[in-house]
Amino acid sequence: MLKIVPQRVCAFLLSALLTGCSSTPDLPAFTASGYLADRGTVRIWRKNSDHQAVHLRVVFTPFNGEAMETTDYTWQGENLLSVERHVTGKQPDDVTLRFDHQAISTLCSGSWQGDVRR
Repeated sequence: MLKIVPQRVCAFLLSALLTGCSSTPDLPAFTASGYLADRGTVRIWRKNSDHQAVHLRVVFTPFNGEAMETTDYTWQGENLLSVERHVTGKQPDDVTLRFDHQAISTLCSGSWQGDVRR
């Protein structure tokens, strides 16, 4: 009888351990976070869609209020599709990068100090 109880306990603990390791919680459709950096605040929003698409927006606002940076990242599955960065303030700047399925940049556009470069 004593040999059966430890075997059952070991079997139960092993099955509980395997069940705990194999289960992963689903991510919520929308999450938001933020933190204080040394020069400003960083806010992060993440939105998951039904088609394995993920949109991540990061906004940096400096404490001095001079310029705000917004960066948008878009993924499809495991592949990064695009990065868009917009800076407002005295020297506005817009940059867009799009990637193909091999993560090679296929389009780069941006404007620097009023000039548009494509």
